[in-house]
Amino acid sequence: MSSREEFVAWYLRRFDLPEDAELNFGNESIKFALEVWEASRAGQVVELPQLSKPTPWESTDNAWNNAVKACAKAIQAAGIPVKQS
Repeated sequence: MSSREEFVAWYLRRFDLPEDAELNFGNESIKFALEVWEASRAGQVVELPQLSKPTPWESTDNAWNNAVKACAKAIQAAGIPVKQS
């Protein structure tokens, strides 16, 4: 879901509007609210732990790295930037 889609969903819930209502993005108040929404998320960055090189006694399925990558994907899908060291 994009940031704009998240904003629309929040706005409709906040003002108790039907889910299929359409917002008029030509309206200055709605444009401003969307700008503020996007600016509030632009500063959010989640820093994840480093990927690791498996040691000889760890399984070769690379569970740690797969978990970190899955978390990164889910966080990015929510529209939040991810920083990996």
